[in-house]
Amino acid sequence: MRLLSLKPNRKTLPLCGLLLPLFLSGCQSTENIFSGLRENEILRNAARGVLMGKAYDQVAIAQRNQDSKALQAATAELSRIDPLAAAEKLVQAALKLDMNADSNSDVEQKRKQQAQAAQKYREALRISPQFPSQSPNLLNALGYFLADKGTSQKDFQTAERLTRQALKQWDTILEQLKDVPLADKGRSLVLFSRAQGPQDSLAWALFKQKKFDEAAKVQKDALKTTEEAASALGEKIAADLYYHYAEIERACGDNETARTNYQIALQLEPKHKASQDALRTLPPAKPKPIEPAVPEPSPAPQTIPSPQPGLTA
Repeated sequence: MRLLSLKPNRKTLPLCGLLLPLFLSGCQSTENIFSGLRENEILRNAARGVLMGKAYDQVAIAQRNQDSKALQAATAELSRIDPLAAAEKLVQAALKLDMNADSNSDVEQKRKQQAQAAQKYREALRISPQFPSQSPNLLNALGYFLADKGTSQKDFQTAERLTRQALKQWDTILEQLKDVPLADKGRSLVLFSRAQGPQDSLAWALFKQKKFDEAAKVQKDALKTTEEAASALGEKIAADLYYHYAEIERACGDNETARTNYQIALQLEPKHKASQDALRTLPPAKPKPIEPAVPEPSPAPQTIPSPQPGLTA
């Protein structure tokens, strides 16, 4: 059997903290010892850290071995110890599946990956319904999933809440960069991530709730910020931003602005199917009224000067 080494390291230090009171307890009863542990917040947190470390290791091993049953058991144990940590692990895994699906040309495999991602997003919400993560990227990932694939008003409202939380966290980062010298590029990167991520997701969540005017305002600002930051960074803008804006403007009744933005989305991504489908169902553009031609003014008649007296031959 493999013996536990008590050589101090990142994992064994919390365990040493747990064992020390036992060694120093003398002839105290076991019941009294554990009663003291329960009353000691520091030791409780240390014990929790040991259990979480073990659960994380089990999750990592199961993922490496692609053992779905072991992964399910390890995730369940982690959710029991720390629901938010387990939920964040699930969102990270779902986000990875989503990214793989985006680049997958096999339609059947793509659908399978998207279904697996959806299952993990839903499980994350079940484990941690409020999902108070400190990661704006994870908040946005879960929020966008609910905005884009949600099926109920509750989903869209939760998407709005999560994306607003993500925006607040990006704003905190921007505030910290305000006084940092030579932080222009970093600031542009944050603005780009903020606008193309949770700000776009928020507009989409508002659109799904039929808050069209507010959604249009949010998305218009997101596009403006993204275009400015992308220009500074040399980054490419996602076609979905223009598609979302087109859908929002279409809902507001502005078909021509919608048409323009569907076309921009297709310029960025020629095979953007949602924009292709939307353009096919958009009413044809109204011909511009022909203004009547204004007749050119006739040239003024030339007058022949009369001969002056005394100048005749």
